[in-house]
Amino acid sequence: MKKKLLAGLLAVSAVAGLASCSEVPTVSKIDITNQDTTATFGQSFADSDLKVTATMTDGTTKDVTAEATIDSSKVDTSKAGVYAVVVSYAGQSVVYNVTVEAPVVTPEATVSSIAVSGQNTSFKVGDQFEVGAVKVTATMSDNTTKDVQATVD
Repeated sequence: MKKKLLAGLLAVSAVAGLASCSEVPTVSKIDITNQDTTATFGQSFADSDLKVTATMTDGTTKDVTAEATIDSSKVDTSKAGVYAVVVSYAGQSVVYNVTVEAPVVTPEATVSSIAVSGQNTSFKVGDQFEVGAVKVTATMSDNTTKDVQATVD
């Protein structure tokens, strides 16, 4: 009786072992790499360098970039802000953020001061004025200088 019971247990164990060996691995998680986390204001967003890797229940990994769904439809490059991109494959999802920064607007420099130099910078009514004898330099609000051409009307 003991031999039959032991043989039956061994047979059941062997069948159970074979059944677990024949399981098809499924996706346990996905990971993303090379994702763009910034987008240029006013330009279209396409995360062309993104790579999606699936980790299977048996521990193996495979590149599933071509099969994954990448939803970046919420990224609005016409407005500064942070937008979510959802990457999905086989029931697994990963979310990452894309930041659209406001464009840097450099204001046009304005004249902050004028300096006059030359041989004669003081004139009286009736004096002869030579345009080339006077140099006018404007200092701008961004600390640059510009030579200003003197004209006489």
